[in-house]
Amino acid sequence: MAGPGSRLYVSDPEAPTNGSILFVSNAASDNEYGRIATVPNGFGAGEFAISFWLLLTTGTASSFSSGTSQERTDWWAGDASPYSSSGWWFDGNFCMDGHTNAGSAFYDGTLSLQFVDSGKPRWLFGDGAAANARTGDLHAVQDTSLASLRDSTWHKLAFRRRNDGGSGSILESWVDGEIIATETSTSRTNMYTTYWDDFAVQAAAQRGFFFGAEKQAAVGIFSQYADYKGRIAEIAFWDSPSDATMQSLDPVEDDDTGLLDVIRFAEGSGSTATGINGTVMNLNNGASGQTIAWGSQNPF
Repeated sequence: MAGPGSRLYVSDPEAPTNGSILFVSNAASDNEYGRIATVPNGFGAGEFAISFWLLLTTGTASSFSSGTSQERTDWWAGDASPYSSSGWWFDGNFCMDGHTNAGSAFYDGTLSLQFVDSGKPRWLFGDGAAANARTGDLHAVQDTSLASLRDSTWHKLAFRRRNDGGSGSILESWVDGEIIATETSTSRTNMYTTYWDDFAVQAAAQRGFFFGAEKQAAVGIFSQYADYKGRIAEIAFWDSPSDATMQSLDPVEDDDTGLLDVIRFAEGSGSTATGINGTVMNLNNGASGQTIAWGSQNPF
């Protein structure tokens, strides 16, 4: 089995066609981003996972201040300890932002991925009361000992929730086919019917999962926020995926067990990327016309 940072996949000429899109640094109030406003039917109901491939830019890491140019260009070098304060999760480069940002429980229904500590992944998950019991109202799933992923190498990242054998859940962070960190939840909230079937609990302009940018900056509430810089490829949504599925570094096949949908970015151009079962990512250019670049580059 390949460990983080290593690749064992051998190219298959009959594999599905894959591409990728590229997110770059933006000027203030000029964020490009991808948005998935509708998820596959049933995603998040029980055991579930989301996976995708990332190629981070190497760039510079620093402990920048909010509002500076470095906030737009750099990777966040800090790493506040989870549950250490009410705002421990504020700092970090958002790659996937699924925060709710509405009402008094703005964290309930959240599933987000940010990079902290100079390029290490941290998943944030809000499943209601169980997460609310933690300082900051979110579960954190991260491994501070992991090497930075800013290494010019494609990496497969995934989040999986699985049953703990009782009424709770085990939350897992995966990198390159290996579990790197876990957290527990006393709940197993049906995320689909409670939060994600129409994202109605989220702020209206921010409904869905945003990629490449923090969603409040993406829609103009903030002028800027630390975001993701690099390529993303093959986003897959899973229902009850097996360990073998999570460990695989092969391209996703249309008939893989548990697959709900996969977006391969094979279009090569345009303003949308569409999955085999109809899940759509809308690609939104920056205010000045900063376009999201398509490419044939992919991890396979």
